Amino acid sequence: MALTTVLITDVTTTTQSRINTLATYGAVGDDNTAAVPSDTALASEVFRKVRSDVDVSSPGVIILTMEITTAEANGNDLKEFGWFDAASSGNMYVRDILTSITKTSDINLYLDTSVTIVVEEV
Repeated sequence: MALTTVLITDVTTTTQSRINTLATYGAVGDDNTAAVPSDTALASEVFRKVRSDVDVSSPGVIILTMEITTAEANGNDLKEFGWFDAASSGNMYVRDILTSITKTSDINLYLDTSVTIVVEEV
């Protein structure tokens, strides 16, 4: 059996579009418990907002960006980051641990997540 280029392209494009539609809110927290696939929320969320940018210009790759401005999330030690489909609660699609960043009004922070979609036979 061989997966056709048409199928691979369709699955890749559909998945890229679905992530673009769903992962619309970025959130940060102050807990550095290791991320595992069964996570459904940040361990200790402190700030959430709609994503700043999305790049879908490369087939099979989507880059999500959240900007935390100098006026946002100050006074927190940011240690975790996730992507969600809602302004509160909702489904979490990605969770990652950050090197601790003490957020102050001197820092304008950009958090990028790049997701590469690979379709292959197994």
